[in-house]
Amino acid sequence: MNSLVTKWPITSLISGALLLGMQPLLAACDSQLPLPEINPDIRYIDNGDDTITDKQTGLMWKQCSEGLMTTTTACNAPDTQPQPNSTENKFSWSSAMKQAKDVNALNNGSGFAGHTDWRLPNRNELASLIAHRCANPSIRDNLFPNTYQAGYWSSSPYSNHSEKAWVINFSIGTLQTAKKMFLSNYVRLVRGGYKTPKITTNN
Repeated sequence: MNSLVTKWPITSLISGALLLGMQPLLAACDSQLPLPEINPDIRYIDNGDDTITDKQTGLMWKQCSEGLMTTTTACNAPDTQPQPNSTENKFSWSSAMKQAKDVNALNNGSGFAGHTDWRLPNRNELASLIAHRCANPSIRDNLFPNTYQAGYWSSSPYSNHSEKAWVINFSIGTLQTAKKMFLSNYVRLVRGGYKTPKITTNN
């Protein structure tokens, strides 16, 4: 494909509107939708240090997207740390990778929240955050406030096109590919993990 972004619906999103690539008429989360409650709030632990742990996968997530920080409320303000890797908090794929290294070097090498193994999540890890009953954004916004209703980079390259990598769009929870070179997507970092949910795609 010659387009900048290629979209693939995630098959576990069984709403007809999503499977047709249409945006559902939702505001925030709708408990009445006929969709499985795959990631209820009880699945997550707020660690009180701007990180969230997923008890199902063992993954620890930065609560805020890169470029945002917590002041009066969670993820409510621009990060006071310099952001040399991004423009308006958007990253290219390579700069997203570099961002993880820079976060691990924060605080004189002690990293973020006392950890130095932050990384860009792979596509399955990132897809595990999708809240299937939510849209705009399709994530638990009470746990991950101010998540952009747009694409987030994964570390997973697209095997059919070396210039692209996989992206999760958290507007309605779709799997996409995007060209690595463009400052086009946002970043949420992760660490740890012992089990990654699997998703099905055409590749």
